[in-house]
Amino acid sequence: MSVYTVVSQAAIAQFIRGFDVGALVSYQGIDEGIENTNYFVDTKRGYYVLTLFEWLAAEKLPYFIKLMCRVADAGLPCPHPIADKRGQTLHRLMDKPTVLITRLPGRTVKQPTVAQCAQVGDMLARMHLVMRDFEDHSENVRDINWFKAQSAQIQSKLSADDCKLLNDEIQHQSECATDTLPVGTVHADLFKDNVLFDGEQLSGVIDFYYACHAQLLYDVAVAVNDWCRTADQHLSVPHYEALIKAYRLRRPFEVAENCEWQNILRRAALRFWLSRLRDQLFPKDGVITHIKDPDVFKNILLLCREEALALC
Repeated sequence: MSVYTVVSQAAIAQFIRGFDVGALVSYQGIDEGIENTNYFVDTKRGYYVLTLFEWLAAEKLPYFIKLMCRVADAGLPCPHPIADKRGQTLHRLMDKPTVLITRLPGRTVKQPTVAQCAQVGDMLARMHLVMRDFEDHSENVRDINWFKAQSAQIQSKLSADDCKLLNDEIQHQSECATDTLPVGTVHADLFKDNVLFDGEQLSGVIDFYYACHAQLLYDVAVAVNDWCRTADQHLSVPHYEALIKAYRLRRPFEVAENCEWQNILRRAALRFWLSRLRDQLFPKDGVITHIKDPDVFKNILLLCREEALALC
């Protein structure tokens, strides 16, 4: 999360008068993440997060709002969008699509424990089971065509070695037989900065705005590539085994998923290497912005190409 659009105290106070949440007490910009403008908003009756969408089109937002309601209403720790006094959850502020959601307790962790990784695996499987019957559909726009388009845009700015790696991996992904893997609605961005812990207890999953219809295994790969890596990007076997075992107890993996696991890990690494390269090479203007190091996922991709991991 970042702050690209500055919103004054008076504007926020006026905005929340349309909700039955009490008067504004305080607010603060959030500097984590990279896509939207976010503020913590405290009122006399509760704690909330105000999100202004900088690039996501307003017509796309009902899908995410409905999905968060589905997950939260199922009893999982997900933010719940707040309807205003007229029953509307989608608004405009500073000429940007805007939502107000509940603020969950807890903090993100930078160095997760094995027990925390197990909770992440369990929660991801629970979300997949809750979301499997979600009736709305949003295509995964970060597919092989997106890989190729991003690559074409940035290759002139990359080293020869990086270009070779990028082209080789995109070609490999184009040839992978992943169409038969189980699919459903996935979070698609379950990084450490999108999970909250209150002490040792997982207390929240946030930022559903990349959610889409994709292979369930892709969601697992995104989580493993972030939660189960050491500071130098090598795999931590205890963290990995804990996450996979906990997930598998809720949703056993199919044989085809085990066969394609290494390819999906590589695909997840490629996706975030590309997006971080784009953000680094074409930075967005903002008051508080956070650009993440693309080399982290280049290194993870290189390691994924060598590792032979099993799901069972």
